[in-house]
Amino acid sequence: MIFINSKYFAKNLNQNFYLKHLTKIGNDSSYVGTDVVAEWYSRNLRIFTNIDRIVEPQDRILIIFGAGHKDILEDLIKDRVDWEYYDINQVLKE
Repeated sequence: MIFINSKYFAKNLNQNFYLKHLTKIGNDSSYVGTDVVAEWYSRNLRIFTNIDRIVEPQDRILIIFGAGHKDILEDLIKDRVDWEYYDINQVLKE
């Protein structure tokens, strides 16, 4: 579980697959792979929006999603200056 939640996994085995490999699918005016990646980003933005809609000030929440969502959700949550992000790896080590 720690490996799947690691930065190495997120950047090299997960996000890299979408950005390095899927975006190459298609040709000329066909962007089939890019459309798949766009849907992946859109899905993550919808997840983030749903979280934002239910969170109240002072709430502490645990978000559990598959590894394919972790990296982008982490970035979105960290970009919210009024939210604090805690890495699950720190909790798992304790």
